[in-house]
Amino acid sequence: MKTVRKIIPVSLYDIPGLESWLEEQAAQGLFPQRLDAWATFVPTGVPGTRFRLEVCGRPGAAPEPDRLELYQAQGWDYAFTVGRAYHLFYTLDPSAPELYSDYESRGMNLEQLERRERRQRILRDLMWAALVLVVVLLLLLRSRFDVQPNSPALIPMLLFYICHPILLILLPLVIFYWRIHRRDARTLRATCRALSMGMPPPSSPGPSRAIQWENRITLALIIPLFLLFLGQWYYLNRWDGIPLSDFRQPYVTLEQLENEPLADFETVAGRAPREPENFARPSFSFLAPIWYEVEQSGYSPSEGDYHGFSPDPEGGNYRYSPSLDQTRLRVLFPALTRPAAESFLEGYRLLNVRMRYEEVDYPGLDFVILACEEGDRVWQLAALGRGRDAAVFRYAGQEDLADHLDALAEIILA
Repeated sequence: MKTVRKIIPVSLYDIPGLESWLEEQAAQGLFPQRLDAWATFVPTGVPGTRFRLEVCGRPGAAPEPDRLELYQAQGWDYAFTVGRAYHLFYTLDPSAPELYSDYESRGMNLEQLERRERRQRILRDLMWAALVLVVVLLLLLRSRFDVQPNSPALIPMLLFYICHPILLILLPLVIFYWRIHRRDARTLRATCRALSMGMPPPSSPGPSRAIQWENRITLALIIPLFLLFLGQWYYLNRWDGIPLSDFRQPYVTLEQLENEPLADFETVAGRAPREPENFARPSFSFLAPIWYEVEQSGYSPSEGDYHGFSPDPEGGNYRYSPSLDQTRLRVLFPALTRPAAESFLEGYRLLNVRMRYEEVDYPGLDFVILACEEGDRVWQLAALGRGRDAAVFRYAGQEDLADHLDALAEIILA
């Protein structure tokens, strides 16, 4: 049997409006099969059919058998459950009595739905407040406990993450859902208030083009959001990144910096690492057409017990294991290049590690910023840029990044 789908043009909490709209569809020969993000009908509607919505005793639960028998005896049949909120009943008998004999009893039924909606609204508000609080606390705590605080420098990097296609689609989707829930809550409160006072519910404003467009846009945003999530999951190999053997974008290898041979963890330890090593992770932002990160770790084949970087292997007691993290960017506007590079440079600096910065000249580049941990040279940072291209590096090893600017600049100048 052919089905017909329509965008619901009234609030799902505008009970009189929704019942009236369903009756209008029945007059056109359509009977509802499902009411959710949209309404699904089959062409079996009978003009004159009346519909009534009753709140579920428990969210999503079917009506009790004794209630079904009572309503059937009065001429009402059960159609289906609408989401987790309502049971939909209908009758073809114009003389069938109403499900509720007075407004107060129907208001008592709606109070359950209002309480559930209020709890959900409070929970949503608390979740959003907690999210904002976590972001603020992360910035404040970093500034409070860091020996070299510079939290404002992280803002450009945060903007790059915010301008991710998924987030830019998710943001208007959240706004639309917030608007819909606020409107539904007002409608439900007004209805419950009137019924509790023994008055009829407020008259429905009827079908609304604005509500139809809200629902259309919401559905239109969900589809690309799902596809983007699916594409990113597939492209990033289930979030573990892309092995460097399969990665084709330019990057600086550890071997270009180190003078001694290096092996991977599995070769040295005889087992796979607990977490992925030596991989690339592409990122997406409307501010950066090209953006990817590469993480590398290497291990000296020489004997040693400690699997972590030490600037002095101490005669073989420690195994030398350098690491190199890097971010490659091509930004949308040249004015973003240096702020973005400085922001990602700050993001690479470890908490409570004080760095000493200097800027040097290099032919063909607009800027080169080098940073070295004060007191020793365990951690080193570098940021290079030209035009719309930038590269940022974090290195732990015994080499001096200043001696390898040719290799670092190659991925920008090539």
